[in-house]
Amino acid sequence: MAHNSLVVSRNKDIRRIHSWVQWTGIVMLMIVLSACGGGGGGGSDDGAAGTTTTGTNNTGTNTGGNNTAPPAPTAPPAPVPPAPTMPPANDEQLFATTVYPVMRANQCLNCHADPTILPGVLDPVLPLMADEDLTTAYNAVVNNAKVSLSNPANSRLVRKPVDETHNCGGAVACQEFSDTMLAAVQAWADAAAAANPPPNNLPRVASAMASFADGQDGGAARVDANVIALYDFSSGAGDVVVDRSGVGTPMDLLIEGEMEWVDGGGLQNVNGKARAAAADSAKLFNLISEDQDEFTIEAWIVPAAEDQNVGGISVIAAFQRTDNASINNNNFILGQVNTNFQLRTRSESTGNNGQPALDVNGATVRTELMHVVLTVDGTSGRKAYIDGQFVGDMDGAPLGQLNWDAAFGFTIGNEYEAQSGNLWQGTYRMVAIHNRALSEVQVQQNFDAGLGNFVTLAFDVSAVVGAPASVQMQVAELDDYSYVFANPTFVSDVNGVPIKNIRIAVNNNVPVATQVFRSVDMTAMQNGEVISPLGAVIAKDNGPGLDVFHLEFETLGAQVGSGDAYVPPSEPGIVDLGVLPDVGVRSFSSVNNAMSVLTTIPVTQNTVRDRYEELRDQLPASTDIMAFGAAQQIAIQRLAVTYCDRVRRTNSACQVVFGQSCNNIANAQDKENRVNALFDRFVGDVANQPARAETTAAINSLMGDLGCANGCSGATKDTALQASCAAVLSSGVMTIN
Repeated sequence: MAHNSLVVSRNKDIRRIHSWVQWTGIVMLMIVLSACGGGGGGGSDDGAAGTTTTGTNNTGTNTGGNNTAPPAPTAPPAPVPPAPTMPPANDEQLFATTVYPVMRANQCLNCHADPTILPGVLDPVLPLMADEDLTTAYNAVVNNAKVSLSNPANSRLVRKPVDETHNCGGAVACQEFSDTMLAAVQAWADAAAAANPPPNNLPRVASAMASFADGQDGGAARVDANVIALYDFSSGAGDVVVDRSGVGTPMDLLIEGEMEWVDGGGLQNVNGKARAAAADSAKLFNLISEDQDEFTIEAWIVPAAEDQNVGGISVIAAFQRTDNASINNNNFILGQVNTNFQLRTRSESTGNNGQPALDVNGATVRTELMHVVLTVDGTSGRKAYIDGQFVGDMDGAPLGQLNWDAAFGFTIGNEYEAQSGNLWQGTYRMVAIHNRALSEVQVQQNFDAGLGNFVTLAFDVSAVVGAPASVQMQVAELDDYSYVFANPTFVSDVNGVPIKNIRIAVNNNVPVATQVFRSVDMTAMQNGEVISPLGAVIAKDNGPGLDVFHLEFETLGAQVGSGDAYVPPSEPGIVDLGVLPDVGVRSFSSVNNAMSVLTTIPVTQNTVRDRYEELRDQLPASTDIMAFGAAQQIAIQRLAVTYCDRVRRTNSACQVVFGQSCNNIANAQDKENRVNALFDRFVGDVANQPARAETTAAINSLMGDLGCANGCSGATKDTALQASCAAVLSSGVMTIN
């Protein structure tokens, strides 16, 4: 995937956990089924412990003058063992005594925690920084660059309350919270510096310095020559979405209802809309309908749900009526109908509502960043492109002239008229309208360009390699608090260069964060070889105008050194763990492989593969059941939901899992037959497994709660089949070993 996908994969903290209430039945069923375990196994990774050595001190003697006899020789003093030293403090422990209590004692707990642990959390928001589980909370803070130990005042946890008055009770209360959090982050920083001094005897294998001033344009140029309206949602606050096209009268949008700004450039629609005045919207008519009879609507969006069924079309963007008197009159609508996108365009060959519509059946909606482009040409008709690719959906005949109404208005998120109810929920990252139909090559170019703002930094490593060489990375500001580093590439004519454990340093300090390139362990065999497809989120220090970066390596070429900023902890010794459990859990790869075998959906299927890559680090890393956490169960559930979504869309898989196709469920007996087939496939009548009657009763109850007690069809049927499949697939039957 292009580099823009990396930005999104690290920007998941902006997304809410959607449809939680709908899946409550799944969670409850998982609890019921987790009492017994299934077969299978998994692997684990073992780390080598370090050792320490100590030196000895020599002592000397002095003699007096010539007239004094030398003292009688004495036995040398017995060696004095060095004073015992404490191992450096664990960073998670420092978090537990500083920032974590502040998070838990304030409003953070109401949203940023797992509702399966804290039932009072009704609307959980990622990341789970105040979670009941300490490790989950710690990882959420450092993985998402919420603190800067080198510059505590610049920490996101400190700035966000005062910059955005973020859920802390008004300006005064937010300032108090910010001050308290600053003291906590400072205490963490001081304790880390005192307990973990930098190494003074380990070599640093490091690149030369680089900064944004050294960067060169790192992304493909966008095709924007014919853009007439452009929204990048970069304001971050206020009630207006600014039109940044610079063409004609600005078509700014006024936010109405519940829409929330997203860090890094985005606007999440919860229950609102944003619309332009009809007078300002007239430029669309003037520059498209009267002038060209062709246009393109382009959007980077993150849908909140794969299926948004409002009984019609959920409006992503539209140019339509401004009052009830002209209902069902639209110049165009880009929207979501159930699990597909749709474009309606008013022309000589379509009705006032733009129908027949162009249904985008070549690609279904996903709850992740999507690049959606629909082109319109009066001569050749409409075409649909998803994530840079033409998906095969197009008109079979010309549309003719676009006979639009000049008095209509532009809107996003819902119908223009306030009493309409075609709400679309999701996050907008960019919307652009061009008054030309982009070609397939141009659409691909805009997809490759992503959301922009990337520069390429070249970190020179010639002195280490012994020949001209560099590691190039694409770098961008992710939001007000952090950077994203992506796509590290080795550039040199030298081949066969070992590269291991890369860490990114800011102002000569390796920040507390998940340094994802630490997992690198490869040998670069050719010029321009990509070192890793991952992206890392790194906290800002002083900002892009002042921050300077370099890379540190454990191994680069023939040189070996330390890639860590602090001395690793010494050998902890043998710990008595007491009586260990007789059962374990499947590790991440085993979970994925087991789900693939049970559902017959290949692990290489695009949607499944992408979901697994997204969740891999959240899945169990070891088979130790005592280390299994609620966050891992949520990841397993999400992976199961993705597999089961592919099952209901794949007839051959339905035949295996449910014993028949995933057509309409005719009646209660038909539902019972499918439930029993599901039990036979995923559980089975074997010892130490949940009983058939108890399990099928729970599944039947779940399907009944979802509206399928006596049979069902359409979206209800799809939800019932997917939920029942996911409930069993993510339960203890599959997870416990």
